[in-house]
Amino acid sequence: MGRTWAARLRAIALVVGSSALVACGSGTASPAPSGGPSTSVPSVTGTPPAPTVAATPSASDWLALLTLVACPTPRPTEPACLDASASGESPARTAAVKVGGDVGISFTVDNAGPGVSPPITLLLFTWEPPLLPEFIRAVACDGCTIHAADVASALEWPGVTPGDHRLTATLRAVGHPTDGPVPSSQKAGEDYEWLAGFFALPTVAVLGQPEGIDSSRAFVLGTGETTITAR
Repeated sequence: MGRTWAARLRAIALVVGSSALVACGSGTASPAPSGGPSTSVPSVTGTPPAPTVAATPSASDWLALLTLVACPTPRPTEPACLDASASGESPARTAAVKVGGDVGISFTVDNAGPGVSPPITLLLFTWEPPLLPEFIRAVACDGCTIHAADVASALEWPGVTPGDHRLTATLRAVGHPTDGPVPSSQKAGEDYEWLAGFFALPTVAVLGQPEGIDSSRAFVLGTGETTITAR
């Protein structure tokens, strides 16, 4: 009996000692001495956003970012209004003009891009003789540079900011479409159709292609018509 009680007492003492150790470990720590280094960590409320970098549109992107605003109905003739609906079936007609006279054209370009567009070139041309410079040429415009060419009249405006911009130009009739050494099968009457290609490219890139005029690079291709009467 004495040995049994002694063993029990030793077991109780071990349990109590173990509990005391656990209780001591879970107690409140003593405060750090005053004046010591702080061990606190500043709270973080969030990660700063990364700076936004605007994408630079490519040449193919500008084919969709630049458009022509639709002309009023009925379409005016002085100046003639050019838009994407001007086609061979419904051309943008200018006022009738005699050889030596002037007519006006206009268009409104919309820039839906994030910044200033590339230069805008308006190319006036025809596919077959008589070529456009033989009977009508660009002689003036609002802020553009006119480039003379053997096969076309090219007008180049600086790039435009986002939004709508109305641009105008003056064309001069320099000859009658039936004049000159043109085969009779290709001679036109007094009503003569011409093409207007709008490019988001400088003129040198539009006319400097080895394959000639590439209308697939234009963001709009329209048709105009001018009645040129004899002097």
